[in-house]
Amino acid sequence: PSSIATLEFYCKGDQVSAYFSTLGRRFGGGSTAPASLRIGEESLAGEVFLHEGRMRARLPDEWTLKAIEALKEGREVAIVVGSIEETIQPERFAGFLQQLLSKDFFR
Repeated sequence: PSSIATLEFYCKGDQVSAYFSTLGRRFGGGSTAPASLRIGEESLAGEVFLHEGRMRARLPDEWTLKAIEALKEGREVAIVVGSIEETIQPERFAGFLQQLLSKDFFR
């Protein structure tokens, strides 16, 4: 099945930001949306600010760090924003994680 959302990481200096974007659907009608991050039995919940036509949300920094650590360990990461959910497979980020490790980010 094709994905309806993507997870993107951006590196600037020693900062890493994560954005969750939909492909053709809006997260909601307001400027924020309820969101959650699930890794195994651990779950975090909160509100995220919506960008770019309510089709893109920046994840909180704590979530970004937890997602990177989980992907690095080979664990799946599930993200929900509004009614849109996507499970991220760790093998999709192998190249990106190697780049992070080469910059001494999460050692």
